[in-house]
Amino acid sequence: MKNIIFGLTLPTVLLFTSLCVGASDVVKLSNSGICHDENSAWFEKTKSFTIYSSLEKCIAAGGRPTKSNGNKKANQSPTSVNGIPKYVRSDYAHWSDFDHDGMNTRHEILEDMSLSIVKYSSNGNYVQRGRWNDPYSGKTFYKSSDLQIDHVVPLAFAHYAGAWRFSKEEKELFANDASNLLPVQSSLNQSKSASPPTEWLPPNLKYRCAYIYHFDRVMKKYKLTYKSHQLRTMNKMKAKCKG
Repeated sequence: MKNIIFGLTLPTVLLFTSLCVGASDVVKLSNSGICHDENSAWFEKTKSFTIYSSLEKCIAAGGRPTKSNGNKKANQSPTSVNGIPKYVRSDYAHWSDFDHDGMNTRHEILEDMSLSIVKYSSNGNYVQRGRWNDPYSGKTFYKSSDLQIDHVVPLAFAHYAGAWRFSKEEKELFANDASNLLPVQSSLNQSKSASPPTEWLPPNLKYRCAYIYHFDRVMKKYKLTYKSHQLRTMNKMKAKCKG
């Protein structure tokens, strides 16, 4: 399978973001998971963060608003976007424990995908150490705390692609489906946010085509639909991979 660039290397994406996002539009997602816009008292004090161009995108990536923004959002946010119910992350219950063994989906994925024997917490419910090859970065990790579990097709993207029609139970199954989950470097999961392959690709060039096909398989499995311009770009990408 070919290595493919598509003009979307991570440094280029980050540079483009820094050039195009005005200072007034910058929202910082702190390491503690809080979205700070310029009105936040902690905006200037937050030194370790991931940048988003809007509060909505930061929240869609899994962040939570400050108390003041949360109240403002509750009063001002529309309940639908183009007739589609607005995405609410809590509607997609994830890291469930379906078999009631004390270990949730995150740690079952870490357990299943470790290339070595794993080390558990004292109660046996959490995976602490193992050996994981992250396909996004091409790096190997040994501490679970260095990894996040990525939804290959992000929950927010899936929602607007048709998952909003799912029942509560179907949303939970989708959010915990192992075929859509990968342990990856935390910073890459955050930089990807809710982006499809037309907007974000792993920096590991050798994995890009596999990633595109993986994303597409999940979309088809759940009968989710791309927007017309996304579909055109995806078809071009797959054609380049085949060529």
